This record gives sequence, C-alpha cells and structure tokens, in this order.
Amino acid sequence: MTDPVTARLAYIWTKRTIAEIEATSRFAAYADRMRKHGAPPVFEAQARAASEDEQRHTQICRGMARRFGVEHLDVQPDDYRVGEGDSPERLFGDVIATCCFSETLNVALLSTTLQYAKDSEIREATRKLLADEVRHSRLGWAYLTWGRLQGLGASIAGRLPEMLVTVTGPKLYREATAREDEERYRALGDAHMSERRALFETTMQEVILKGLEDQGIATGGARAWLAQPSWPPGHGED
Repeated sequence: MTDPVTARLAYIWTKRTIAEIEATSRFAAYADRMRKHGAPPVFEAQARAASEDEQRHTQICRGMARRFGVEHLDVQPDDYRVGEGDSPERLFGDVIATCCFSETLNVALLSTTLQYAKDSEIREATRKLLADEVRHSRLGWAYLTWGRLQGLGASIAGRLPEMLVTVTGPKLYREATAREDEERYRALGDAHMSERRALFETTMQEVILKGLEDQGIATGGARAWLAQPSWPPGHGED
C-alpha cells in the first residue's frame, strides 16, 4: 500500500513541476508581447529573467518529485503567444493574473512553508523558489503601477473573478478533515487544507485586492466571488 504522506508529496511536487514548466513558457511569451506593445525594456528584461528562473525551478521541483517516487514526467507547455486580438490591455491583465495573483500567492505559501517545514531538503528547495518568486511578484506590481499611468486597466475589474477561478479550485473550499500523521505532513511542508484556505483568503483580501484598489481598480466582483466561490464543472478536480 502506498504511504499517503509520500503520495501527497509526490502530488504536490508533480503539480509544482508542471506549473514551473508552464510559467517558463508564459514569461517568455510575456517578454515578447511587452516588446511588441512598447512596454519599457526593463519589464521585458525582467520577464525573460523570470522565464529563466522558472527553468531552474522546474529542475528543483523535478528533483523533489523524484524523491517521492515520480520517475517520469513528460509535459509539453501550452503556447502562450497571442496573435490576433492581443493588445496592451490584454497583456496588462495577463501580467496581473500571473504576477500579482499567482506569484504573490506563491510567495505567501512558500514563506509560510518555511515556518513549519523541518525537512532540510524541502526547506532548501523552498528557499530557492521563494527568492525568485518574490521578484516575479514585484514585476507584476511594478507593471500594474506603470500600466495605470498609461491609462490601462479598464477591463481588469471584470476579469477578477476569472482570475480567482484560475488561481484556486474547489478542493480548497471543501470541508477539511483531520489527517493521521499531521505533524509528518507539516514537517515535509504540507499544511492542512484549512490553513491553506485561511492563507489564501488573507493574502487575497489584505494584499492582492487591497493593492489593486490602491491603483483605482474596483474589486467588488472579486470580493463577491470570494464570499460565494464557484467554478465551472470539473475545474480543479485533478
């Protein structure tokens, strides 16, 4: 019988590996789109650097997945290039979704993980990921400030519920049951689902949405979604 703690850690690090592969492709596409739409070169350079960071993260996460028994992981990333229909406004929203939402949430999760994880290999991997994710988050918040000065952002309020659907799933909001060997899960960097949900809601309400409001973006739709979350059928069930 498979050890449930090992299976859980294999799942976590496999999902992280896939996310890093996708992020490598996504940030490279953002850099190309930033050049296309005339964003300041510093943002393009930071997006390209982020893509390189994510390549390193992929190897870190693959190594951790391998430790927990995942020997083969063949993933082809989506193509994040945008042709017809791309615009500075669309790019602006995409960068906010990735950096201000996903990367900021990653920073919160990884920072919290370091508070309770005791396994030295997991702590070292987490530190390496965290150092870069902080920069990726800051890229998004800087791009948000710049974009607002350019008059971008008219579409963002309407896209916020969609962004929330993307960065979380219904598993987070299911009733969390007690786990046997909880301390072992925590020592390996996996907090109880109730803690993860509280961290998500606090970070979203007090950091991300507040940051958007400070830039004049209405967040009523996002806050309404948080009060009553919903997802399309089948979303986030893997």
